[in-house]
Amino acid sequence: MEQIIALNSIYGSLYIMSALYFIGASFLLWVGMRITSVLTERGDVPLVNKILASLFGLSVTWLFVNVASQGANFARNHAFEMKAAADSTGFELNATSQQFIETMNVTSLPEPSIMANPVGVVIGLIALVIIIVPLWANQNNT
Repeated sequence: MEQIIALNSIYGSLYIMSALYFIGASFLLWVGMRITSVLTERGDVPLVNKILASLFGLSVTWLFVNVASQGANFARNHAFEMKAAADSTGFELNATSQQFIETMNVTSLPEPSIMANPVGVVIGLIALVIIIVPLWANQNNT
């Protein structure tokens, strides 16, 4: 039982850390969109500024997608390790833990994947388009 308590404590800390990183990554996505907005409002943007803003957009999008995927990877690993710990110690898990393990539906140690959270990937790609396309699109300023 101590093993399961320690496991849940560790993963609880990982979930909190993941949530804080997600908030930070979301804020940085907003900053990237704001940079694009400011640069495109100014009209004639120097090439260096476009390149730097694009690199910033790529990096924060990559961070956002990684952080979103890590949350899902943590949950899958938690379910697998909790089931393995219960099986090895003979401890009977409560109904909530059983439901969590069934929801995660993992039978073997999950491989880390960037596609663990496809919604995060889609949001990240949409944000990337919102950041980069206005910088490089031809704009007719009148």
